[in-house]
Amino acid sequence: MKKNIEIARYYKLFKKKAWILILGVVLGGIISGLITSNLIDPIYQAKTTIIIDTKTSTQKDTTYDEYGSDNKTQNQVTEGDINFSSKIAQTYMPILKSRKVIDKVIDKLNLNMSYEYLSQCITTTQVNQGQIIDIEVKTKSPQMSYDIANTLPDVFSSELKNLTKFDGVQVIDSAIMPQNQVYPNVQQNKMIGAMLGLAIAILLVLIVDYLDNKLKTPQDVEEYLELPLLGVVIRENSNSLIHKR
Repeated sequence: MKKNIEIARYYKLFKKKAWILILGVVLGGIISGLITSNLIDPIYQAKTTIIIDTKTSTQKDTTYDEYGSDNKTQNQVTEGDINFSSKIAQTYMPILKSRKVIDKVIDKLNLNMSYEYLSQCITTTQVNQGQIIDIEVKTKSPQMSYDIANTLPDVFSSELKNLTKFDGVQVIDSAIMPQNQVYPNVQQNKMIGAMLGLAIAILLVLIVDYLDNKLKTPQDVEEYLELPLLGVVIRENSNSLIHKR
């Protein structure tokens, strides 16, 4: 019974102070949105996809038997070719972020950044351990992310030819100009700020209620003073008395 009374009391308390809770939600969302938009640098991502194909680097087009019939053409791809290309992709992928490749990208685009910084902006992923490699570039500028993502595969292919004589790097999808930032998520941060504002408002209401030591109901007299209740005097304001007369 006492538990039900407490729940009802807090329900009335929060209902009475609902404006504080609403204010907390609104202010939390607004402040979070302003901080996210004005104090945190936006990050833009551009993505290029390449494939490592050993078939494109071979020079044999067709082989013939003694009767002049073709046994295997270059366009025929076996499971062994795919597995070999996957291993080549895994082996050559670290070259994408090597100092030699990154420094040439910096020089080609005339970027004002160090190798260490640009290397951290680039993420390479071998898709399903296969021949395909995703290259993601994240910077503060959409144009810069776009330029780097499209320049890196060309420089990588050129350096790979010089180092290993391998020329089987093909671009599947070139990067497109990013239109929206990937970080920070403004809407998500606004929601988090609103929830935080609500939590602070609830805490504030509870603290104020805890510090308020006034006796507001007859039940408070019996509970906190442990005195018997003899009677209740109803208080009426002057306006109601004049209206009754």
